[in-house]
Amino acid sequence: MKAVVIDSSWQGNTGIGRVYDAYVSRLPSFLSMDFLHLGCKKKNPLYPILLGSAVRRKKHSIFWSPGFFPPVGHKMPAVIMVHDLTHLHYYSGLHRVYYNTVLKPLYKNMDAIVTVSEYTRHELLNWASLEPDKVVMIHNGVGSEFTPTGKKVDLGWPFLFYPGNRRAYKNLSRLIAAYARSKAHKSGVRLVLTGLPDEWITQTAITNNVGDMVVCIGNISGDELPAYYRTAMAVVFVSLYEGFGLPVLEGMASGVPVLTSNVSSLPEVAGDAALMVNPFEIEEISHGIDSTIFDTHLREHLVQKGASRIASFSWDNSAARLWHTVANCAGQAA
Repeated sequence: MKAVVIDSSWQGNTGIGRVYDAYVSRLPSFLSMDFLHLGCKKKNPLYPILLGSAVRRKKHSIFWSPGFFPPVGHKMPAVIMVHDLTHLHYYSGLHRVYYNTVLKPLYKNMDAIVTVSEYTRHELLNWASLEPDKVVMIHNGVGSEFTPTGKKVDLGWPFLFYPGNRRAYKNLSRLIAAYARSKAHKSGVRLVLTGLPDEWITQTAITNNVGDMVVCIGNISGDELPAYYRTAMAVVFVSLYEGFGLPVLEGMASGVPVLTSNVSSLPEVAGDAALMVNPFEIEEISHGIDSTIFDTHLREHLVQKGASRIASFSWDNSAARLWHTVANCAGQAA
């Protein structure tokens, strides 16, 4: 039996954390796992060095990480995942320098890199000049907990649901401005955001005269998340950039219409099962919000299309492909 050293530091209530759980829970019988959890934060620029040092102390067949940090000086085969290249586009100049001078050379030493969309695969190949056969695209899946039936939440009013973080490329300033111009908020449909309230969100909502209509519900657990999805009037996810966009699939699986962007990987994930808009155009987003709320025919169409679309995104199939890739790299090195 081949043994896999797994960087378990990515476990948690995040997008990558959900990917980690999906794959680890589907480890095939011909592989065993040994978890490696570093005590340092991933913001530490020495993370690849510390990871490499920890990996070299292991006596197993192969290393796998659901995240984008490669181990330095690893002696066993290594497979990592690159979900997106947001740090090259929407973070600081220091992040770009780090990617270009540290991560890019290390990526060339990986036995395989898994991306979660063709969009990210092409972007990674073009940026890092990697060998195409070493970069494997495996779509994310959607968890079985996201269904139209089941527990719902009672907030006392209908709402649009944004599940995600507050980073600049998530486009929340335009989303809130578009919501303020829509008929939805005038009809009592509120905008619910995951995460705790902060000064920026509060001020943005007040500036747009919707201060009492934008609600931050706090850091909800993974167990609570499906109930919010299936209760929502629609999922609104008009990001400027995504390597995949799990909320698009999770909304579809929950039986609600999805409004998303027509840029980056989002059309690849959404197909024809979501309403797509230009995320730079506030009026277009606003019109999209109203369409997903008030156009009954469109709502029914999107729900039906979404139910069919999610059949193409199976964690079981994705896990089979991932662990086959990992085992194949271990076998080649044997």
